[in-house]
Amino acid sequence: MKLKLISLAAAAAVCALAVSCQKEPKQSDDTRNALTVEVLKNVSNNVIMATYTDLEKLADQHLKAIKAFRATPNDANLKVVKDTWRAARVAWEQSEAFLFGPTDQQGLDPAMDSWPVDQVEMDAMLKGNDPITAESIAANNDTRGFHLLEYIIWGESGNKAIADFTPRELEMMEAAGEDLYNNTATLKKEWSTFVFGLINAGMEGNGKYPSTRSGIQELVEGMSSISNEVANDKIDEPLNGKGDGKDGKPHPDLEESRFSHNSKTDYVNNIESIYNIYTGSYKNHSGKGVADILISLGQKELNEKTIKAIKASQAAINAIPGTFTDAIKIDNPEGRKAVAAARDATAELSTILEKEVLPAIVNAPADKI
Repeated sequence: MKLKLISLAAAAAVCALAVSCQKEPKQSDDTRNALTVEVLKNVSNNVIMATYTDLEKLADQHLKAIKAFRATPNDANLKVVKDTWRAARVAWEQSEAFLFGPTDQQGLDPAMDSWPVDQVEMDAMLKGNDPITAESIAANNDTRGFHLLEYIIWGESGNKAIADFTPRELEMMEAAGEDLYNNTATLKKEWSTFVFGLINAGMEGNGKYPSTRSGIQELVEGMSSISNEVANDKIDEPLNGKGDGKDGKPHPDLEESRFSHNSKTDYVNNIESIYNIYTGSYKNHSGKGVADILISLGQKELNEKTIKAIKASQAAINAIPGTFTDAIKIDNPEGRKAVAAARDATAELSTILEKEVLPAIVNAPADKI
């Protein structure tokens, strides 16, 4: 994903247009809203940090699988490489509702997930003679991370055979796997420090989050951003083109995980990342989330509407027949119709988060959030 977060300034613009907008006071530990503090603690520890902990562990397993495959290239080891790539991919895609903080500030998002991937540059590296190391991989964000690995593992057609792997490709695969793992370890380390500021939003001297409201606002902006990106960038651009090239025709080169045909799973997990932040849940853990704040503000109907929209988005993506690559083809009208329906359902979720949930947070009375 190439990050397109809604800024705090944008949220301030929402505030300026609202009748009930209030200036946020500074808060000390004993004046912070107890529920909001609980939400920030739970989401920080049991959703964000838990996700990044899983990501680092899974990236390490993927690197180990790559090393085993390089040593012994066979079908069984290749399957483990593919399975561990997909597993790490789940954790990464479920982090995309919180791509702020170190993920954004240190460029870790493009370092791990830039797309569309630069195939020309990757092929040029493979044709070269210089050793391929994690350091040389790190020199170009467009030829590193998940999609470099995906391209090497699955190949252009998505059905790469054992005999198709060259020694040079195996060298690049291991270097790319090491680079990916290094970035997941950095991400976890940097977030373990940054999260302290989010948990302590509203404490005197907290320059990043001067109020508990600003912490919750960041979470809602993250959810709104990824839902917008899934709808308009990840789904609509491969379906219809982008910018001046939007022609209503398929652009398969703009599909995110086209080599592995993992795109639909990516998108569902992006929406799952929203669900996790919104409900304060992750895997076997359940706690307080943004939903609890809306309910405390008397926004029960908005909460139910948001949950319904999250589920509708995921259901519509899952309803796309076959692979995303096949569904967008010009000679597949039913597939294209289903893709458009998934785009529209996800765009509706984005609108709810941006136009209803965010203003509800921005305009809540000071003593309620």
